[in-house]
Amino acid sequence: MTTKDVNKFAVVLLRALAKAPVNQAGSVLRRVLSEQTAVSRVWPTDAELQDDLSDAKVYGNIRQDRLRLVLGTVEQSLRDESAMHESITLPERLQIEHVMPQGWRAYWDEGLDPEAAVKRDRRVHSIGNLTLVTQALNGSLSNRPWSDAMAQGLDKGGHPGEGKRTLLNQFSLLVLNKELLDGHPDRWTEDDIRVRSLAMAKRICSIWPGPDLEARPSITPALSGREGRGRDDLWDASSVQALADDCSGAIGAVLDQLAAIAPEGWSTVEFQSVGIASPHSALGGLSAKLAAKFPGLPNVVAFEERSGQWFWSVSTDFAKRWAAARSR
Repeated sequence: MTTKDVNKFAVVLLRALAKAPVNQAGSVLRRVLSEQTAVSRVWPTDAELQDDLSDAKVYGNIRQDRLRLVLGTVEQSLRDESAMHESITLPERLQIEHVMPQGWRAYWDEGLDPEAAVKRDRRVHSIGNLTLVTQALNGSLSNRPWSDAMAQGLDKGGHPGEGKRTLLNQFSLLVLNKELLDGHPDRWTEDDIRVRSLAMAKRICSIWPGPDLEARPSITPALSGREGRGRDDLWDASSVQALADDCSGAIGAVLDQLAAIAPEGWSTVEFQSVGIASPHSALGGLSAKLAAKFPGLPNVVAFEERSGQWFWSVSTDFAKRWAAARSR
């Protein structure tokens, strides 16, 4: 979840591997990683990665060589789905291309207000708006409009009157780009970016699956949807008060927000709108805290998937006890 404590954690991993036969190194490493519950060491689940990655700014925050590796592996994964695709080795010098350009104001400005423009500036750097092209094609695509209709009168960068979609379709052989073009003859929008981001995040999880949750029993309740509901009676007033006294910072802020809107849930986007940038990290910290200091009690937070987004919630009964505890 974070790169904190990675030097000490590396020593832990090496000690575990030193005791394992070489042919079991992979499974041992996976088990040790899966067992971690500390906030600085926990391995995000597929659900957490999909939820965060689908809305994260990755370009500019992650090194470009790593992004190229991810996008290239997604391309290979798409090709492996059907024997009808050619088996190829990708060129080494492909470049990252923003489908909706970073300089979208040149030809993609739709009269957005300042707040919407800021959100778009972030959205264009998400995984769903990134692809791979050659250096020559990258220079020609630049900030040009998506469709030919929108590119009429454009003569910069060669190929006058041709939109970005036409050039991608004409020159790119990547399945990653052919899939991108399907269903978007006229426009490429922020909604399209969100949909593709979620699809890319799911595929990334299928390529690099997350932890084995059965090896991390102390966190399983937090990942089991609503099955812990109906057991809030185990969290009596004194237990909730002890939890409230022990929770500060992001964990406390997350529980405050969930209690305020209980029993409805909140998504990552809604948390971010009130300044809580990564609810996943806070909820992971809560799970670790419960396992260490409140063993035997169910996790107070449940989550469920709704239309491709994860929502977290607490029960009305817990919310009342939490509010009372926080007011003392």
